[in-house]
Amino acid sequence: MPHGVFRRMEQESDRRRRDQVAAFRYDFCHAGFNARLNCAKALFICLLNRWIAPVGPSAPKKAGPPLSVRRHSYSKVLILTANHGRILTNSPIPSTNEKIVFISGSAYEYGSLGDEGKDLIRNLTRSLLRNDFKIITGFGSGVGNHVVESALHEIYGQPGKRLADQIRIFPFPIANGSDRQPELESLHRNYRNDMMAQADSAIFLFGNKLEDIAVRESDGMRAEYEIARSNGMRIIPVGVSGYISAALWNEVVDHYDDYVSDRSIFDSYLRLGDPGAGQAAWIDAILEIADSAYGQKESIHQL
Repeated sequence: MPHGVFRRMEQESDRRRRDQVAAFRYDFCHAGFNARLNCAKALFICLLNRWIAPVGPSAPKKAGPPLSVRRHSYSKVLILTANHGRILTNSPIPSTNEKIVFISGSAYEYGSLGDEGKDLIRNLTRSLLRNDFKIITGFGSGVGNHVVESALHEIYGQPGKRLADQIRIFPFPIANGSDRQPELESLHRNYRNDMMAQADSAIFLFGNKLEDIAVRESDGMRAEYEIARSNGMRIIPVGVSGYISAALWNEVVDHYDDYVSDRSIFDSYLRLGDPGAGQAAWIDAILEIADSAYGQKESIHQL
């Protein structure tokens, strides 16, 4: 087949897929939870085909990007294993006897912790899984990749464990420039509500992003904090990680009784703001606080 004809076929295929993505995005914004779930499945398949489907009978398959986070101009998709579709959209709703934590984090930089901040994320993830917690993550920049990397090593090192049963990953849609701001904000708000609804507690790490060539606080983490509080989740800000997490830690410690009814874990909260305590003590404190939230949500959190 002449190269020019093949190129035109490829361009037409790309155009059709862009139209499909635009339709899926509209449905995702305006539909209920179940419809959004089905929409996400279809979008995932469409984007996956963008990498592996040949355009014509004799067209060679395109090589996809490396196995990690695969980016495209209109979305980002996490490809991990042959079960990636289930991991992203089809995990069963957990039962009430499961310990579930949501990890909220964003880090363009790691502040005073430096590279130890990355180790903290990895070791915390490993400790949570070893203590029978299931993890939900929005795959925040600079945090989510280390959560998933550590989860892969931990889960696949344990015979009989499956990644899809231990961690749920919710990559955020990337704005393509055509979305109106109110619609995009509504999309993100609904997406966060669905993502966090199943968790008993929320762990907050770091909280900064690069915007307009300056490092700024992550407004998305602030929104997740508000959702966690309104849902009655146990809020666990790791103050030593700095940025928004430090501000949230100060808020919780200064007004502890407004956030937590259990006085026995107050010292654990204090350790999360003590730079001299060390990584092992911080992780132990997180586990103690998260364990105390298992099976209950603090009604005192309700706004």
